[in-house]
Amino acid sequence: MSVLLVVSALIVVLAIVYQKWLYKYIGSDNRKKYFAELLKDFPKLYNPKTKPMKQKLFESLIKTKEEICVLEIGIGSGGNFDFYPESKCRLIANEPNQYFHQILSDNVAKYPQIILSRISSSSADNLQDIGDATIDAVISTVVLCSVPNVANTLDAILRVLKPGGKFYYMEHELDPKFTWWRKLQEMIDFFGIWTFLFDGCHASRTTGNLIKDSGLLSVDQDRFYLNPVGFWGLYIIKPHVYGVAMKTAIKSEKSLDL
Repeated sequence: MSVLLVVSALIVVLAIVYQKWLYKYIGSDNRKKYFAELLKDFPKLYNPKTKPMKQKLFESLIKTKEEICVLEIGIGSGGNFDFYPESKCRLIANEPNQYFHQILSDNVAKYPQIILSRISSSSADNLQDIGDATIDAVISTVVLCSVPNVANTLDAILRVLKPGGKFYYMEHELDPKFTWWRKLQEMIDFFGIWTFLFDGCHASRTTGNLIKDSGLLSVDQDRFYLNPVGFWGLYIIKPHVYGVAMKTAIKSEKSLDL
């Protein structure tokens, strides 16, 4: 407990420094460079810890036989490519941070069945360069924590999915248990330190409930706690939700007698 109190005190002090000085002088572009450099190899740490859950999550996607169009939002360096369909698929890679683009292109070249159609730089909360009902599957892993508005992002996902299309997600969120760690998550969000260090990431969002209330139906959702050994930041994002949600088919409209 004493260690946690010391960590909490340091967070408060650092938050004040960041908010008053570093945020202004480092600048948005330099923070994006730092974030891309910090997380380019994050899948090497994250995937071994989440492999059983990802295999369960992406089971139906991996076994897809027909050619489909996949949109992955906040794709980063491409940490989910091992769980893409074994047959050919077309990929629209959404990544607003340009400093991920080169390593993303290098990584996707290692998977000949994935055809990179293009890289989309639009914000995930509007996906303005993606057409309505054009996507068979949308993927999001540890991304909804950092989008500007989760509800708007889910609306955008619903818009671009074809009827019957699926949304595959794995996200960290606020600890559902009323623990000391939950208070820490809320505190670091309040002071802004976590959002600064990790490019807008929020530790205390209730993402699972937002997805259930989004208008996507057949939400099959589960929870797990991430093993944090190996990187101190994983302690903050231990609580996870993951699942598959589906967009319902469009019902035919009956003609009206005038």
